[in-house]
Amino acid sequence: MVDFATAEAGHSLHKLKPLRVVNINTRQAAVLALYDAFGRIDEAAARQLDELLGDWRDPSAVRVTEVDRRVLRLIYRAAYHFRSR
Repeated sequence: MVDFATAEAGHSLHKLKPLRVVNINTRQAAVLALYDAFGRIDEAAARQLDELLGDWRDPSAVRVTEVDRRVLRLIYRAAYHFRSR
């Protein structure tokens, strides 16, 4: 069963282009679409963002935490608003 309650109604979020996200400290980059075909957050992509946005100051002990999914939505909305690629 598909949980539509977590999707953003009235938006074709799955049609939005993936964004290139870069960690400025490590120069690692990933091109990720945050939303799946149903308009929900793609958890696999969100986990990749968690890793990419982790604390990489000490590469031998990278600290990764789960970024609140609402924060990820805001980041992507701001990027789309300002026409990021």
